[in-house]
Amino acid sequence: MPIRNTLAAVAILCLAPLLPALAQEVSLGDGSTATIEDYVIETDQEGRNILVIRAVPNFDPEPYGPVPSDDYARVMEQFCENVVGNSWAEIEAEDIGGVRVRWDFTPSQRDPELEASGITMTRFYEAVFEIRRDRTCLAMPLGVGLTDLAPPTPSGAPVKLEYIERGADPGDLRLTYRYNDDLLGADPDALERSAIELCILHADLVLETRAQYYAQLDSRSVTIAFSRPQGPGQTTVREVRFAVRNGKCATGLSAPLAQAILDFAYGQAAAD
Repeated sequence: MPIRNTLAAVAILCLAPLLPALAQEVSLGDGSTATIEDYVIETDQEGRNILVIRAVPNFDPEPYGPVPSDDYARVMEQFCENVVGNSWAEIEAEDIGGVRVRWDFTPSQRDPELEASGITMTRFYEAVFEIRRDRTCLAMPLGVGLTDLAPPTPSGAPVKLEYIERGADPGDLRLTYRYNDDLLGADPDALERSAIELCILHADLVLETRAQYYAQLDSRSVTIAFSRPQGPGQTTVREVRFAVRNGKCATGLSAPLAQAILDFAYGQAAAD
């Protein structure tokens, strides 16, 4: 994404009184904090202004080894909302439509050989958020690609992916989708068909990536969760769970049927 240097320099000066100051701690809602180190405005390929914030988490985010950035999307979402909520006037004045948060840190679990050679390994998490008019941040998971959050499916499921994260049970991978229709009255069989399609289109891709780079996470099941807010503090959630076999969702579909779902989605995307 190209940086508009002139705008970025002006934006930093304008935003400084309203955004949390550099080196200031921002609450994450669970008692932990992250410290802002830098921020700048960029433009994305669609011409939107994006506020980019670099920060450092003041806790150990990986006590048991590396995890994907998406695992921390909810925590980083709270960070985003605290910054946006405290800076709304300038966010509007600069016509900022999204936020990209990057947390840099030195992991506590390090390679002994690298340490012995004097090399210090650093890692970072990155999360992208859409800013809503109610001053909240909407997470856009990176694990399936930002352009594929609402994939076309044969069932026409009215969904958009919101979170990719570890589930409450050990070994569970949870994908949560915002359901943009009546979820309370949705047909259970229709939801199961949609879950099968999403497992093939999204979860299998995430499982493959995690097996390649985060083998210690050991995914043994996948939960496809459909979520719809029903009012302040009220959300309806309906779930479908699949076992993981040979690194993929055990949907019970034959290989040709699974491929037909992939072909449909890719064909629709190409047509669009």
